[in-house]
Amino acid sequence: MRNTASRNLTAAFMLLALVACSTDTPTAPERTPAPPPGSSPGTAWTITITVEPRDLTASDPQPATVTVRIRRADNGALPQNGTTAIVSAGLGDFNSAASGDQTVTVSLSGGAAQLLYFAGAILGQDTIQARLENSVGSARINILEAKDLFLQSVTPSSGPESGGTRIRISGTGFSEPSRVELGTGSTAINATVDRIGEDSNGEFIRAFTGPVFDPDTFFSTENCDSNGDGTADGARYLPKTVGVTVTPSGGTAVTLANAFTYRPRDTSCRDTTPDPDRPNADFSFIKSGLVVQFFNESTPGGTMTFTWEFGDGSAFSTAENPSHDYGATLGAGTYSVTLRVENASGSDTTTKSVTVP
Repeated sequence: MRNTASRNLTAAFMLLALVACSTDTPTAPERTPAPPPGSSPGTAWTITITVEPRDLTASDPQPATVTVRIRRADNGALPQNGTTAIVSAGLGDFNSAASGDQTVTVSLSGGAAQLLYFAGAILGQDTIQARLENSVGSARINILEAKDLFLQSVTPSSGPESGGTRIRISGTGFSEPSRVELGTGSTAINATVDRIGEDSNGEFIRAFTGPVFDPDTFFSTENCDSNGDGTADGARYLPKTVGVTVTPSGGTAVTLANAFTYRPRDTSCRDTTPDPDRPNADFSFIKSGLVVQFFNESTPGGTMTFTWEFGDGSAFSTAENPSHDYGATLGAGTYSVTLRVENASGSDTTTKSVTVP
């Protein structure tokens, strides 16, 4: 009896072991992957896009700036820094004119990102879209036909030697940035561009005329009698009419001839008998990259006033030995630098070319 019971118990254990071996091994429950940083699946976002400027010419080397701003639609909260959005366009390229990138990923900081848009050769209206999860925002930009630069008129057509006349240059094909000069060669005078735009009267550039540095060099004169003794021992300045030149960045300069007249401040008959104390302007310079240190070397010594014009449209300097950073204005290039010195016996001006870097 005991042997039978023992055999039965052993068989029961073997049966349990067999059942256990035939059962599938348990597996860990599947986990849903965590969302990427900053994302909130199912959240609705308000996406706004601004484009400046809204119009570009075809294949324009100057890009538009695209700014994407994103907030939650329900409470206005910003997405986490590092959240990525997809920005796309149909006609232009992002990042550079030759990149070919019409779809890019941007990383948000403070709910915003900024990138550059370059117009291609195809004319039309392009749509720029930004997407975060299931939310989309869009803006449009116009790709227009490039116009040849043409100057039509300058108003007013005259102004004083001291400069400061606000002129309007009318024409077509203006672009930013552009440089405006009055006259040519070493006596050319830089104008300060105030605005480039378009109104009901057409396209325009508004600029302020610069001052005449050296009337003796700039103005033509006529002989006259300075003391009434019947001898032509003097000279009188005459008004001077000059061309107005517009040079777009990376483009070809166009000049409207005889467009503006400078009126001399002094039209009296001046004695032109040589004076040994009359100053002789001269200077030297040392370059360090885009920064140039200028040194006055005018003679004779003594009390003088100095006026420096650096040739890049920047403010004048009255220091004796100024330093100028071309990197803060137009950058590398060749500039005509003019120094005017004046003392009690008269004035003199000299101009030299400076190439940086």
